[in-house]
Amino acid sequence: MAILPPNFQKDAVPTPSGWRHPRTNELLVSRKITSDQIDEFYGVKPTVAMLKESPTTMEEAKAELIVDDTLPSELGSMTKIELEAVGREHGVELDRRKNKADLIQELKEVL
Repeated sequence: MAILPPNFQKDAVPTPSGWRHPRTNELLVSRKITSDQIDEFYGVKPTVAMLKESPTTMEEAKAELIVDDTLPSELGSMTKIELEAVGREHGVELDRRKNKADLIQELKEVL
């Protein structure tokens, strides 16, 4: 249903609360106007509904995981704190009280 401005104010502006004066914003005619009616009044075409991405399965999520670039050969040049951070990225909590060689060994078992 097309909407038309009131006869006494042809340049009135449609709002959700009704027709308003273009300069003073005074409410001229109080009535509910939907956003679709306002869009139609201004000649705005309705947008196409956006497609939503389907839910990801566990297998797809595992396949999409980014592979860490940390190679076991690079582990020797890292500090204990860096080794601990790499372990956390892979779901392993390392105990920094152990020596560095033991930490590297634990990480190699996971990687």
